[in-house]
Amino acid sequence: MVVGIDGSDTSSAAIDFAFEFADRHGHDLVAVHAWSDLPLDALAPVRTWDYAWQDIHDRGAQLFAEHVAGHRGKHPDVVVRQVISPDRPAHALIEHAQDAALLVVGSHGRGAVKRALLGSVSHSVAYHAPCPVAIVRPHE
Repeated sequence: MVVGIDGSDTSSAAIDFAFEFADRHGHDLVAVHAWSDLPLDALAPVRTWDYAWQDIHDRGAQLFAEHVAGHRGKHPDVVVRQVISPDRPAHALIEHAQDAALLVVGSHGRGAVKRALLGSVSHSVAYHAPCPVAIVRPHE
């Protein structure tokens, strides 16, 4: 199983769902945090990467600590592998879901502005994932 993590409320709901499902069905879980801040202008080539990758990795690790670690005590039989990817979120999730039983994402975790500019991750994975997809809304 694969679950997307971005630190939002919808991501938290997706993590809850993914752990429950993985525990119930005896699956391992791959938790993916993808980060990409590429230029929106497709004609602007990226010639150098001036990002502090260690800082990005540390922020991803902090997200895992805050949003995943608490579930391990509640679901000790679920084996979790954490992935921090510099790729676009939808692409990274689809890539890691190639052999997955289920891909779990939150609905609209990015906010209205980023969703309008970059597209909806949940919409993209629903149409392109190589496995079943669960799109989870935040708890009400």
